[in-house]
Amino acid sequence: MKTIGAVFAVCVFAAAIGAEQPTPASPTSLGLDAAVVKGGEFESTGFRFHYELPLGWKALDDAKRVAANQQLRDQYAHPVHNPNMPASKKKSQVQKMTDPTAKNEPKRAIAPAIPDNFSLMVASPNGVDSVDSAVLPRINLWANHKIPAINSPKERALVLESLGQVLLPTTLVPLAGREFARVEVLHAGGPYHSLWVTEVGDYLIGFDVRSSSDSEMQALLETLRSVRFD
Repeated sequence: MKTIGAVFAVCVFAAAIGAEQPTPASPTSLGLDAAVVKGGEFESTGFRFHYELPLGWKALDDAKRVAANQQLRDQYAHPVHNPNMPASKKKSQVQKMTDPTAKNEPKRAIAPAIPDNFSLMVASPNGVDSVDSAVLPRINLWANHKIPAINSPKERALVLESLGQVLLPTTLVPLAGREFARVEVLHAGGPYHSLWVTEVGDYLIGFDVRSSSDSEMQALLETLRSVRFD
């Protein structure tokens, strides 16, 4: 359950004034990924919702989670150039690949330079050491900015359908006074995976549950009854 972006723009009204204007803060620095786990209850202060973790579960250290979110943004902000690209590739060839005005070349879809996707929480019975932990069972909460190809909870859930054996096809269900898209799959040689997605403004919020058995997963899904939005 892992998963996307926004385009930043700076408006300059005059050279003297523009020099004094600070660069707009990223969504992460604005606090959308701000969250806290206290007394077994998760609270997203950025998206204003709550969730009670399974009894005794431990969440990833918040400093590590926020650092991982920033690292992801940095990777997109400062991409590593492909060292395998032939040095002999002519500049005109590269221009044809990227210039939408080149003849007989389809225009490339515009994608956000830096996606606003981030982890809100990762938890398991004994805790995890990173947002990418593969420990089972575990629960991930995340937020992904809507993009043209995935602009609704249902579209995001359908992506998971293509990644495993479908146990429960995408269904729209009510939860916490909102509509969620729910889907469940079994990954090849891997975990049982249930995904619940809703939308908050321009973001998709995902509740990602993975376990080693279907019965374990269904028991964990009962904890979603505790979800509430402010």
